[in-house]
Amino acid sequence: MAVHGPIPDFPTATNIPEAMKYTSGFAALLGIGVLIAMRNEAPVQPSAPTDQHSHALKERVKEGGPRGRDVAFGTTGVRKLSRQGVEKSSPSTADQWRMNIAACADAGQRRMMISEAMTDLCSESPIEALRLAESLNEDDGRCEAVIQALAGMAGTGAVEDALSRAETMISAEDLPLARAQIATKWSEVDAESAMAWASTVSDPMERDSLSESIASTWARTQPEKALHWLANAPDVPAWREIMISVSSEWARTAPEAALAWAKQQSADAPDGPDLERTVMLAWSEEDPVSASENLISGSHAMQLAVAERVASHLDLLNPQLANRWIARIEYPDVRERAEAALLSHSH
Repeated sequence: MAVHGPIPDFPTATNIPEAMKYTSGFAALLGIGVLIAMRNEAPVQPSAPTDQHSHALKERVKEGGPRGRDVAFGTTGVRKLSRQGVEKSSPSTADQWRMNIAACADAGQRRMMISEAMTDLCSESPIEALRLAESLNEDDGRCEAVIQALAGMAGTGAVEDALSRAETMISAEDLPLARAQIATKWSEVDAESAMAWASTVSDPMERDSLSESIASTWARTQPEKALHWLANAPDVPAWREIMISVSSEWARTAPEAALAWAKQQSADAPDGPDLERTVMLAWSEEDPVSASENLISGSHAMQLAVAERVASHLDLLNPQLANRWIARIEYPDVRERAEAALLSHSH
């Protein structure tokens, strides 16, 4: 190769500025060459992740998702991620649950997954739960899932819609069960309206069953309010049975208040259900010690009615305490009944 022009001397201490001129020019040419080479090369592809699900999740989390979160399927279940990271093992839409259920080959695990899916979706969106339920096979419990979704709708206030859908989606054989679950959920938010609706059901057996179911749910949440409402509505189906059931529930949480109310009811309506006896029996099952102390000062009729049960509960708790309590009973016939109860336990 021919060389044109003089070759510059190697830089020395006396010609450093001259050397810098040539060096900087060489660096510029080298940089241009690198840029040209990079443009001509294909773009570098990122290496494939070892866990494709994890890679997909990270990319989707960057993009965000509905309500700031995204869901993707892993090999062992469904993982829900947020911008902050992993939240919990639960999907958020019926489509995502449906895909995961379809991928599960084991029938038992599928049923468990369906149950978890329905619980999760009913709490967030009963309509989504209903869509999932409709996509299931009968072997997967489609009927039960549809009923659960309709009950979830009632729990959000969409009672008329739930009842209307039940008429068209549920067989006549399963319709009473569907209405019972809808009414139970309804009673959690508006028990008075649910009770009023139950009284309009034409079938007597279903009407009584619905009323009792609603009252039982109401009794667990607002027993005092339920009893006061029922006391002024004697035309409610199965009124006597419902009053006894609700007063019993109240006695388990507030026995003294329930007993005072029951005594007043007995005084106002002596021919009505024996609510006082019901309260005492429920109280003795829940707390036999305090119930027995209250009964000692009770009337002869009340002691005679419940002494055996109270003595039995005390005996199971502490036999010596039961014997001491019997010794304090004033009425001989009551003591005999209580002692007989202890003897039956010993055999």
